[in-house]
Amino acid sequence: MGESTFQEVPLSDITPNAMNPRRTFKGPEFDELVESIRQKGVIEPIMVRPFTNPPSRLVNDKNSPTDSMMVSYEIVFGERRFRASCEVAGDKQHLAQHTIPAIIRELSDDEAFDLMMIENLQREELNELEEARGFQLYLERKGEDALEDLAGRTGIKPSYIRRRVKVLGLPKYVLKAWEKGDLRYGHLEQLLRLDTKKEVKEYFENHLFEWTDEPVSVKELKRQIDAQSPKLSGAYFDLEKEGCLTCRSNSDTQRKLFAQLDGLEETCCLKPACFKQKQNNWLTSNWYESEYRKKFKTDGFRFYDSVHHNDYQGIHNKTRPACLMCGQFVTLLREDCTPLTERACLDPACYNKTYLKTSGSKSPELLKPARYHGTEFREKFYQQRLPERYREIDPEDLKNYQTILLSLLKSNSGLRQWFIEETAFKPEDDDHPDYYGHFVPTETLFEKIAAMTLDQVKEILKEASIRVVMQAEFGAEGRRLIADNIGIDLSREWTITEEYLQKKRIKEILELGESLGIFKDEKATTFLFEKLLKKRNRFDTCSKKELIRVFMESGVDLSGKVPEEILFVDTPTDAIK
Repeated sequence: MGESTFQEVPLSDITPNAMNPRRTFKGPEFDELVESIRQKGVIEPIMVRPFTNPPSRLVNDKNSPTDSMMVSYEIVFGERRFRASCEVAGDKQHLAQHTIPAIIRELSDDEAFDLMMIENLQREELNELEEARGFQLYLERKGEDALEDLAGRTGIKPSYIRRRVKVLGLPKYVLKAWEKGDLRYGHLEQLLRLDTKKEVKEYFENHLFEWTDEPVSVKELKRQIDAQSPKLSGAYFDLEKEGCLTCRSNSDTQRKLFAQLDGLEETCCLKPACFKQKQNNWLTSNWYESEYRKKFKTDGFRFYDSVHHNDYQGIHNKTRPACLMCGQFVTLLREDCTPLTERACLDPACYNKTYLKTSGSKSPELLKPARYHGTEFREKFYQQRLPERYREIDPEDLKNYQTILLSLLKSNSGLRQWFIEETAFKPEDDDHPDYYGHFVPTETLFEKIAAMTLDQVKEILKEASIRVVMQAEFGAEGRRLIADNIGIDLSREWTITEEYLQKKRIKEILELGESLGIFKDEKATTFLFEKLLKKRNRFDTCSKKELIRVFMESGVDLSGKVPEEILFVDTPTDAIK
């Protein structure tokens, strides 16, 4: 690395570095930089290196301010200041009349690349996508073995770098949504868990923006994908023989490399199609020795997604002897091989003849009008009489609370699933239909409710209500109203956390420190001088990590110091559903 000199260099003699990971040179922050340079000039010099015959990779693109000029210096770092200075200079013909302070250093390609990348990756102005591409570019040039070196030189954890690079393998439309701010990084980590591009597209188009123009929360997306990740403990095949214990799609293997699996309680397969195929192969070969055959007496199985709902009938009463050796008498399984329908007939016509006929009936068709008319006129009666009688009930009567609870459970599938798990539903005998998942009969559901005391029902309702409030579709505005109503005071109870500060850029943390009076506190100034060895009151010389330490370690009392963005209530964009 050669010696450095300092001089004012004409803007016309400088070209950007084509390897710079930064691609965004616009927006409010860039406009602020332009205005600052217009008023005060460039305070911090850029670094450039001289060259005689610029390599072809350095030819400026159509957006470069010096695309048709002879160049003699290549930017190592400081391209934002250079471009902002070009904005101040105006037309390209005036660039030669304007200079920028620059440190000029003789550097090889590798030396220049290292300085450029490390400098840019340590700055906070890079957006998340640019940062990830910077990591990727460095590792592509230096090799995967350079990851630890990059982590050490930037102070960034290796797992953080590895995770950011991995998300770049997602489709371009996902990365574009991330760059625009429509998606958070956490959404991308969850999408990484999906097995195919088709699945990513399905979740992106049909699940991420399920209720509003805003994406579902990362937590909700994780919950949805968790449900699609079968637990390895449910495998019937030999996990070791099939290579599942060391497979890259094993959640334990992935958890060591990435953080998006935190919260999975059991080891799961992140490639459900592969898991399903292995389960299918084992069950096909071993059905007659399986627990399903022994318990349900069925002649085979199907996965539910391979059978249309009109093409089978569930058998919930006693199985007829003729069915026991019929190939159409099967068990329908979910993706994770738990039963959806324990006994099903894949021949609806045969089912009608076998199960719907009664003594004295020549055809099952004769039964249909009677059943239809009974339902029709019973419902007409209920439509009129039920509301009348219900309004006569005392609001504090147990029957009122039972009705409220059942109506909540029937109208909210997530709440119903919670209630089923909370009350530990178990099939009473082999002839019962499947009571797991969302398929508990309403009558059985109400039996549980009817057995509760008034106090028990009230407690369940209280817990059920808050669970509805915390569901994504309830909406942020609805939660704010509930919080206000029960006396939660953001201005007193909310506290700045390290996680919150990590989301901020250096400039934003500095603004917080000023606006909240953190930097005026003697404990903060003492910590800055004695612990961080900085000049007094020069918080602007701190790195992001150091600024976070000022907030979290200096002993400044953070109670009551709440940023405006936390307290600010915007026009509601969601509705209470």
